[in-house]
Amino acid sequence: MKKLLDTARSGTSWGPEIKEFVDDLRQILRSAEGKPASSAQIFFLGMSFGFYKGVKGPKSPRKADAVRLEYIDESGVAQMRMLAVADAKSSDVLESDDDVIDIAEQYANGGLALLRAEKETNPAFSSWLVSELYGQVESFSGYFPTEA
Repeated sequence: MKKLLDTARSGTSWGPEIKEFVDDLRQILRSAEGKPASSAQIFFLGMSFGFYKGVKGPKSPRKADAVRLEYIDESGVAQMRMLAVADAKSSDVLESDDDVIDIAEQYANGGLALLRAEKETNPAFSSWLVSELYGQVESFSGYFPTEA
């Protein structure tokens, strides 16, 4: 498999305070077939949610305990790079894939912290999450052409 990110890292990291919640979320987000959500799915959910809400968490320790970089496909790398450019308000951030990964991790940590806080206070967390994500998808509908 071709290496998509120019870095010595082998994976991304979770914030230490997020790890236990990730295990809970893995079970909550089971597929229709009962398969738990993957680390990559949870990472990109957290990253997207954090960015959508404008919340970054702390920088993660570089432990490679979240998503192995070899499991992030071209689309995922593109998402991380777009998010980094938007965050930095400059394409200069693309000169360092380590910086891109750091920014993606911070948004993932921020988004997952928001989700954890919601789960702790909302007994209907699963239903809330579905409606929240559906609302986000709906908010993007103006960006896509519709059929006449």
